[in-house]
Amino acid sequence: MHLPLLALEVFCPRWSESASDVASTKGDTSFFGAHQAPLCAVLQQERVLCRSRALALLGVQLGMRASSVRMLAPSAQIYPRDVAREQQLLQACALALLQYTPQVARIGAAGLVLDIGASLRLFGGIRSLCRLVRASMQQLGVTVRLACAPNPSAAYLLACHRPLARVLQAQHLPRRLDRVPCHLLPEAQEFIPWLEGLACTQLGQLRALPRPGLQRRCGSALLQALDSVYGARQAALQFVQAPPSFQARLELFARIEHSEALLFAATALLQQLIGWLQVQQLAVRGIALVFEHERGRAALAPTRLEILLAEPCTQQPHL
Repeated sequence: MHLPLLALEVFCPRWSESASDVASTKGDTSFFGAHQAPLCAVLQQERVLCRSRALALLGVQLGMRASSVRMLAPSAQIYPRDVAREQQLLQACALALLQYTPQVARIGAAGLVLDIGASLRLFGGIRSLCRLVRASMQQLGVTVRLACAPNPSAAYLLACHRPLARVLQAQHLPRRLDRVPCHLLPEAQEFIPWLEGLACTQLGQLRALPRPGLQRRCGSALLQALDSVYGARQAALQFVQAPPSFQARLELFARIEHSEALLFAATALLQQLIGWLQVQQLAVRGIALVFEHERGRAALAPTRLEILLAEPCTQQPHL
């Protein structure tokens, strides 16, 4: 799983657009302009790292300076990249995915891998499981690209390069990987200018270079990464561990005045709860929601809403 818009969606989650649609029917113009596509961009070193589709349609390009963004879209919301928030959202996604497999690990800067070998029959096959995973991530407000492969490094690279790629047999993997651009391999990025000088732009061409010379020029890390991707070396993964108790927090990024819009945010929290319940083999008897109100002259104390269930539950529709 690759999250291509992770840097943006920590500030502008996908569910905010649906909440905006609900708010517009109630006459509330406070949530992202009510029924208007959010104009958001994330900057890294004063240049656009990621932007919303609405800004892209206005001509905002990756690498553009903030002053140019302001010229094209004066009302755009511009945020500096927040790596800590990205890691928190990535951890929330991993916790939600535990409902499909207990083996979930982070990979790369914006990726997760799931070992689904023991889950396919339970969830009705690869296609059905991918649909469920995609739906869960949509409720968490993130855009995902999925791919399947016999090893985690290959699956992540295929997700970055060709979403929906499915390679279920190891003998078919090299043919798919040989066409993947070299720059998608993190260990190769610092050597891209040198490799382009050799007309080496794809992993198949990189793999065909003499290994002794490649090791002298680029070090052993690049060769080890190549071996992991092609399955000759087992990648070391650290699987996500569920905490002993569950508590999740979600910051809203605009004013909300209607419970229907708030439900989209609550659903993102429930996805994490369900993943935690599955891995702990527990059911829930009650939920406590705590609402922290906006600060002002007449600040209100947090409101606590307790929801008690007639019988223990683990299913999201009931919750």
